[in-house]
Amino acid sequence: RSQDLTVSAKLWKESGLQVSTNYRYRLSEKSGGELMYYFLRDQAYSIPNKGRWFGTYEHYLELPNDFVQRTSINLVSDTDYGIHFIHFPFNGQAALDNRVSITKTYPTFQLSIDSSFYSSLIQESMDAGKESSVHRLPEIRFSLSDQKISDSMNLFFRLNTQYINFSRQSLGYDSPYNVTATKTGYRPVSPTGIFDPTTDIIRTGQRLDFLPMFYAPQRLLSNTIDVTPYFGYRYTQYVLGAVNESQNFDFFPNRNYFITGIQTSTELSAIFKTKENRYRHSILPTVDFQNIPWFSQTNHPFFGNNQDQIPYFMQAQPLQDTDLLASGRGLQFDYEDRIVGKRLLNLGVTNRITQKKMTALGLQYEQPFLLSFSQAYDFIEAKKPNGLPWQDIRGVMDIRTGAITSFTEAFYFPYHKVTNINSGLRYNFFAGDFIEIAYSNFLIVPQLPRDVSLNQRNDSLSVAAGITKTYIHLFGRMEFAPSSNDKTLFFRSWELATEIIPPGSCWSLSTGFTKVLNSDNFGFRAMVNFRFGS
Repeated sequence: RSQDLTVSAKLWKESGLQVSTNYRYRLSEKSGGELMYYFLRDQAYSIPNKGRWFGTYEHYLELPNDFVQRTSINLVSDTDYGIHFIHFPFNGQAALDNRVSITKTYPTFQLSIDSSFYSSLIQESMDAGKESSVHRLPEIRFSLSDQKISDSMNLFFRLNTQYINFSRQSLGYDSPYNVTATKTGYRPVSPTGIFDPTTDIIRTGQRLDFLPMFYAPQRLLSNTIDVTPYFGYRYTQYVLGAVNESQNFDFFPNRNYFITGIQTSTELSAIFKTKENRYRHSILPTVDFQNIPWFSQTNHPFFGNNQDQIPYFMQAQPLQDTDLLASGRGLQFDYEDRIVGKRLLNLGVTNRITQKKMTALGLQYEQPFLLSFSQAYDFIEAKKPNGLPWQDIRGVMDIRTGAITSFTEAFYFPYHKVTNINSGLRYNFFAGDFIEIAYSNFLIVPQLPRDVSLNQRNDSLSVAAGITKTYIHLFGRMEFAPSSNDKTLFFRSWELATEIIPPGSCWSLSTGFTKVLNSDNFGFRAMVNFRFGS
């Protein structure tokens, strides 16, 4: 009753026989795990009869005294495995994340010890990825929940601390690599065997981050306006994994600053009644100001020349080649090393409708409509000769009324004249039938408007429909993309899936077809599912 084992066999026409094993177990009502493993001797691979495999293991265990232990292991024999086999769930990711953690939750604070070991999927081989992959071994977090320290001022205190050790199996730094035109950039190699801080990039080291915060929420003007001033101090200490005493390289840099701000919001609302339901229409304007009045940082190549000048709209964008130039921002460990928004004003407004209705299960609340806009103004950028103070306008619209559901998010960059949008509209018929239209338009926006290249935009339009009958389910999707020549749409791919469920619902047969036009990419799958005991 608490565990099962399933062994399956699948015959691939070109590759041969593949055997898979699935083992599941339950240790308690909430604790348990699952192991999956696939193996075959691939006769069609570039190395004939090579043993190819993929395994994954998930484990969750509740321990005494509120300890929780989690494990997630994902391993694969080669980087081509996901291209050849559709059951590999990590296609498109840069690496496999293998994690083991234990957490302890107290009434007032939380402690976690975590570790992440990454297996690169973007190198030519798994062995090549072992040298370049940077791991988090370990990562320790301590968080103190909100504590009230003064009744007279309604003053609260919170604390977040983090320690991470970034490590890898090869050198702790990367050197410029330009042997051929197809292999430029930085690699974990060293022509001299000596770390050179003027050209090499640090990849390993330790970071200790300490952030205490004080805040005092207040309600003003007859409890109509919520005002929350806050004050914090952040200290980050680094121990870098490379030393060069001959060039006075400081492997012990630090960064610390004060952060202050104030958050204000109010709500304008009205209630409307119908014969059966009640609706609450709310408008919530917000004005938030955040400031770093004092900042101190070691003058160090690790932070880059322009690390403090990252525009707010680029805070979560991926690294680019220009970051690694002599005048660039450099390469740090992760996004926590970036400093953005040193003096920002955030403006936002949310328009929301909440519905309260009586059902057979009692009162039920739904949100049939939401529309929000926000934009930030950067005072630091405004002082620059060619600064870009107004950041991107962010909008979200969510509609859920009756048979229609729609979600749209858009980002407009005023100086670049670029809009990124992701939108979907779905109409639900009776008994589960539906039709859906989705559109996405995305471009990585560079720092300067003159560097915008519209040719790098990724657009797609898809139409999908589903039909649900007593004994059969049908699903189909068509995807279109704009032509780079005449800006017209062309048919890019299609997908068709069926599921047949005979009377009794104890077993079903499902099939799926996918086809990318103008290519040899065609997929087919078939599966028989048995539902014992249903």
